[in-house]
This record gives sequence, structure tokens and C-alpha cells, in this order.
Amino acid sequence: IDGAVDMASTLAVAGVLTGASLDISGDIDIDGTSNLDVVDIDGAVDMASTLAVAGTSTLAAATLSGNTLVGLTSAEAFFGATSKLQVESTDSASSISAFRNSNSVAGPYLFLGKSRGTSVNSDTIVQDDDTLGTIIFIAADGVDRISQTASIVSYVDGTPGANDTPGRLVFATTPDGSQAPVDRFRISSDGSLSTITPGTSNVRFGVNAGNSIASGG
Repeated sequence: IDGAVDMASTLAVAGVLTGASLDISGDIDIDGTSNLDVVDIDGAVDMASTLAVAGTSTLAAATLSGNTLVGLTSAEAFFGATSKLQVESTDSASSISAFRNSNSVAGPYLFLGKSRGTSVNSDTIVQDDDTLGTIIFIAADGVDRISQTASIVSYVDGTPGANDTPGRLVFATTPDGSQAPVDRFRISSDGSLSTITPGTSNVRFGVNAGNSIASGG
């Protein structure tokens, strides 16, 4: 396709779709790769491969069994995991934003979660010490992109049950000469605060829920 395609029905592509502009008011089903400058779709998108958009993509609904890449054409794996959504740029556009406009005290949300289930939409209960979500800060070190500088991790901190999910937050930073963060500070489910001796689980300084202070190795 060298120009524009305007459709009111369904477009099914089994190979490669390359074009300047695609405007569809129905559904689009792509089994191969779609590489377009502009995509404007009022219906649904069902893909088994990769959708790469160099310009603007406006979708009413998208179901992707592959990856969604913004600013790059091939998915990259970090620590053995290939994210379904990846954004990369050479400027400040390499960002993800969520902005809420409402006449209320509420703001936007970022949700990270986990179950012990093995299928989509599972509610199988988690267990003590399960990791519920991790934020990792990665630095390119001139060789690869697996060096971390810090992390924030949420764990289950006790035995969970229905409407009973105790948790803790652990903050970690990477020491000089290393590429992996070590635990530094912890907020437990009872509200106690503690700093941690690197490489151990020993509390160096802590304030428990009763406001008493403890120190150690």
C-alpha cells in the first residue's frame, strides 16, 4: 500500500502490511506484521504478531497476543522476560504517562499484582513472601542492559486470606562495584521500619510499631 486505505468492513492480512495511512471503521485482523505511519481504527484489533506504529495509533480496542512496541521494531528481553508493552525513544518522549481530570481528590493509578493461578483472570490466593510487584531501575553499562541501580519490591508479609493481605515494602540500592541491588530499608506489615545489613537479614536500625528503637549488626 503506497497511499491510504479507507475501509468500512474487515481487513484480514496473512503476511506483511506496510502503508502510509490506514483508516478502518470495522475490525482489523493481522496474522503477520503491520508497519504503518498512522493507524486510526474505530473497531477492534486482533493480532497474533507485532504492531509497529511510527506515527499515531488511535484504537477503540486492541487484543494483542504478541507485543506492542512504541519507538522500536523488535522486542527486548530483560532478565529473561519480554514485556508485552515496550517504549523507547531518543528524547523525553520515552515516557509513560497517566493523567486524571476529575472534580475529586482522586488521582491516576498504577497497578501491579499477582496470583498463584496458572490462567488469565485467576484469583488463586498468594502465599507468604510472594513478590507482588517490583520496580527496577536499569543502567546501560557499555556492554548490556542488565545492570540495576535500585529496586522497590512489595512482598506478602504474613499468611494471607480473604480480604486479609499483609504486605511489606523493601527498598534496595546497588553498591559500587556491583550490578545487583541489595536490601537497605524495609517497611513491614505491622508498620515497623528497619535498615538492613547488606548481604544479611540483620537489622542495623529499626523502629517497631510500638515506637521503640532497636539497633544491631
